[in-house]
Amino acid sequence: VNSNPYPVEVQIVTPGQVTSWRKTDTQGQLQNFSSGLTTGKRIDLDPGCKLRFVYAQPPTWKWMALN
Repeated sequence: VNSNPYPVEVQIVTPGQVTSWRKTDTQGQLQNFSSGLTTGKRIDLDPGCKLRFVYAQPPTWKWMALN
């Protein structure tokens, strides 16, 4: 969950073994993705938005503020 009061960018450092993932906005609207991740993938998250990964091996990522 982006608990910051500003948008962030999530950058995938290592993709792990993700089989699917979901992005949920603050109104509860879901975007489902039936695919893995790639190194360098960037995902923007507004305040309160969530990511959920289904995996056999977890990915690693870093968060950066979007200014």
